[in-house]
Amino acid sequence: MRRRTARPFGQSVSTTRLFSLLLALGVIWALYNRLGDPATWRFVGFTEEPEPVAATVAKTPATLEVQNELVIPGPNDLDDDEVADFKNKLELVTNKVPLRPREMLLYWQLMEWACTQKTRDLEKRSLKDVIFRQIWEEPEKYQGKLIRLRIRAKQTVRYETSLEKDGRPSNPLGLKEVFEVVGPTEDAIPFHYFVVCPEKPDALKLGDNLDSEVVFVGYFLKIMEYKARDGNTRGAPLLIGRMRMVGGPGAATKLPPSNTGWYFTFAILGIVVVAAIYAYSTYRARRRAETQPLPATLPELDFSGSGPGITIGGGADDEPLNLVGPEPEAPASHGRQSALDSPLTTSPTSKLE
Repeated sequence: MRRRTARPFGQSVSTTRLFSLLLALGVIWALYNRLGDPATWRFVGFTEEPEPVAATVAKTPATLEVQNELVIPGPNDLDDDEVADFKNKLELVTNKVPLRPREMLLYWQLMEWACTQKTRDLEKRSLKDVIFRQIWEEPEKYQGKLIRLRIRAKQTVRYETSLEKDGRPSNPLGLKEVFEVVGPTEDAIPFHYFVVCPEKPDALKLGDNLDSEVVFVGYFLKIMEYKARDGNTRGAPLLIGRMRMVGGPGAATKLPPSNTGWYFTFAILGIVVVAAIYAYSTYRARRRAETQPLPATLPELDFSGSGPGITIGGGADDEPLNLVGPEPEAPASHGRQSALDSPLTTSPTSKLE
């Protein structure tokens, strides 16, 4: 019979269950740390990638200097008369409608303001805490304001400006091309900004499905209506200014991929494999311990002789053993017999006689 251990204080925890509990806690801890890492959600687009280490020296203005930057002489928003002239023309601008030809007059005026200053100087005077909702709800308040944005560029398009009959650009600045960048900021996802610049960084590629980060600083013109890829009509802030790559000129748009996630994944898989092997070996060992093998020789029934018996092999004489037992003996007589116990020796007629 299997022995059972008395446990007056309740069922105790076996070694297998304790190991499973520790394993579960380890897996939960690893998943918690992994899911708490912002790099895990980088592919979703809701987390902003940290700037490279080179960007930590951004306090020095020389590190943000854009090489071969186009700068032309002319008035800008530092001139009060120029600002007053811009405000007088704002009646030509209508928000939340497509860009109209009459609004191109202010478009090129803001482009001139941006081209007369370097990116470094524009960043010093720009507003750095303006979010998408503020511009959307109060566009008239920010028209002509200098705003700094960190944009995740999803699309970069190059446009050639219109030309005169003699082949010269028709715009007052003589620009032959401009670059339009479309993308969201961290607070604007999934809504986008449209920013236009006279030139682009060399590290920024043209095309769709990009994932580059740029720092833009420029002047807000209006909320522009446009057709999205899904066919719906949406609105986006339109700004005109300059841009640079995140971290300074020539900085990489992405950090090198980290192998930390793979290390955690392999560690979790290794723990699961070891636990499975341990559980399987424990199960096999328990099954072997509970299974009782049959004896090498089985008892045989022997019906020969006077009575049935069981022959157990392996003895010297190999004689059958009668397990039936002796016949029961008659009870002993105590000298007196009742009439029921003794046979009748006389007939009833003898007594009558």
